Amino acid sequence: METLKKSRGDAKPTDAERKAMKKQMEEDHKAFDAKMKSILNADQYKKWTTIQKEHKDKMKDHRKDKM
Repeated sequence: METLKKSRGDAKPTDAERKAMKKQMEEDHKAFDAKMKSILNADQYKKWTTIQKEHKDKMKDHRKDKM
C-alpha cells in the first residue's frame, strides 16, 4: 500500500485504485496469516489471532470516537 501511495503522490486514489489496494491488502493479510499459522504451534496461533482481534476491535473503537 505504501508503494502505491508513493507512486500516486498527492493525488487521491480513484475508486478502481481503492478497490485494487483493498484486494491487495486482503491477499497480503491472508498470505501473512498462512505464514504465521505454519510457524506457530496451535496454542501460539490461537493466542496470536486473539491479540489480532483485540487490536482490530480497539482500532474500530478509536475510529468511532473520532466521529
